[in-house]
Amino acid sequence: MSQLSMDLNAPETISAAQWRSCVESQWLSDFDVAMAQWMARHVPNAPAELLWMAALLARQSGQGHVHVRISDVFAESERYGLATDSPAWACLSQHTPASLQDMLAQSPAVANACAGPEPLVLDGDALYWQRAWQEECAVALSLRLRIDTPVAVDDAALDALIDALFDQPNATNADQRAACRLAAQRALTVITGGPGTGKTTTVVRVLAILQSLAVDTPLRMALAAPTGKAAARLSESIAQQVATLPITPTVAALIPTEVSTVHRLLGVTSRGYRHQRSNPLALDVLVVDEASMLDLSLMAALLDALPNSARIILLGDKDQLASVEAGAVLADICALEQAPVAELRHSFRFDASRGIGKFAQAVCSGHATQAPTDDAYAPEVRRLDDLNALYRGYDAYWQTLHAGAPAQQVLASFERYRLLCGQRQGSHGVIAINAACERYLRGWQGGDSAWYCGRPVMITHNDYSLRLMNGDIGICLPEPSTGELRVAFWDGPAQAIRWLLPSRLTRCESVFAMTVHKSQGSEFTRVAVILPKRHSPVLTRELIYTALTRAREHVDFCIPNSGVWRQTIDERAQRFSGLRHRLAALAALHTTNIS
Repeated sequence: MSQLSMDLNAPETISAAQWRSCVESQWLSDFDVAMAQWMARHVPNAPAELLWMAALLARQSGQGHVHVRISDVFAESERYGLATDSPAWACLSQHTPASLQDMLAQSPAVANACAGPEPLVLDGDALYWQRAWQEECAVALSLRLRIDTPVAVDDAALDALIDALFDQPNATNADQRAACRLAAQRALTVITGGPGTGKTTTVVRVLAILQSLAVDTPLRMALAAPTGKAAARLSESIAQQVATLPITPTVAALIPTEVSTVHRLLGVTSRGYRHQRSNPLALDVLVVDEASMLDLSLMAALLDALPNSARIILLGDKDQLASVEAGAVLADICALEQAPVAELRHSFRFDASRGIGKFAQAVCSGHATQAPTDDAYAPEVRRLDDLNALYRGYDAYWQTLHAGAPAQQVLASFERYRLLCGQRQGSHGVIAINAACERYLRGWQGGDSAWYCGRPVMITHNDYSLRLMNGDIGICLPEPSTGELRVAFWDGPAQAIRWLLPSRLTRCESVFAMTVHKSQGSEFTRVAVILPKRHSPVLTRELIYTALTRAREHVDFCIPNSGVWRQTIDERAQRFSGLRHRLAALAALHTTNIS
């Protein structure tokens, strides 16, 4: 068992039965309890209040939050799952927010807004894990430095380059032109917009402008994305865009077209990352796509590895779901009043007056309180609650497979359709839907082996030895030269195929269905979105928007409970962190120092 396994016999002020009841009620996970028990073993005479708050902080961190505000715990206890009859609330409610804060501040396990060996930090009334506090402070300082650092540029040359790379100013390119101007003048730029608004088109032109302006010394540039899927999509798109630009071959050759995952760029080692402050990346410009998926820890590592002189351009959709891990860096930057954010509002993919485009706007604004009906958004968006009909969305894939098509064609066919679920567990979650879909489709296949012809699998952890990233998808097929079953993966932007033995894929799962979170960075011709029968905190309008905009042409919604739909649209995703406040505070400090 791991060091953080739950130990129901651990000596502490909270009984084993109380911990067990918290796990059985699903208020805490085993990991949450194990973190509190670790605290109990390492802090002499740890009071129950400290242990409950440690468990609560672990719970909140697992849900994507960076800290817990003590005042919020008392004012909105239901948000934290603190039932009035729970042992945790019975203990904590004996205090006022001020008295609990004072008690925690006296603990040897808690530092007072400073870096140190203590596992926890109390900053005002916000309780952090020490590492998260340090990361948040470092990210705020690094971002603020870049936000406050203008870049000298020849305005006349910049205007000429923008005119050369775009048509005359009009309603469809005005935002893109403004984004290029901003990116040329700033050390940090966020380019945000929904799918099809031209983020890639814009950033390629930004890179061309920056290289053209750097006449004497070419800039060292790199492109990165949080997942292998997002990196592959951006690689293909960037290469196509560069080939069409009206630029010299010399400038074109200086624009990178290969996109790395952020982890590969940083260089993962057994002790962390190869590139960090003492061994920085040799870069002048870094572009990160799908930046909404960057969590606080990864952003901290990325900024730590970049020279202070390097520009950063973040691409992403501020209305999408935030990262799976703790933090919402892109949303926090976009919320700043003085932030260097360029928003692209014109969609070249969706018509805002109909179908997916119209429905996406209604979801973002919170007006889509009624589930989609055939007359309001048809034919692009409809409600279809027959799960068997949704499974039949894979019939075209299965027919392509059994026609003996090449691996490239089979992989491309599979990428045209996907079932997206709001949760992993439950009768309408990923695990159950995958199993049902396999039963339906394997009626065509027969046999009971775990590895069968046509099984699609998704890698669930980065495997650098196999050059596979978390989220990469392959399909089990007969390898042409031997006829033996292998798993086919795309290999690079040239659309080559790499074959791997199934036995080497130890961390993967079938992927007819996937969570909406896992679908970020992907696009499909059609998707079916399957909601659970009961509402849960992960169901928000941002989840619906993200699922909806994974489709290029058509979306089906399976909604077994209309009440769940209304609750989901009413619920906004919230990430509790101090990054936005720190950035604003540093801005005020900078202004005061100047004056």
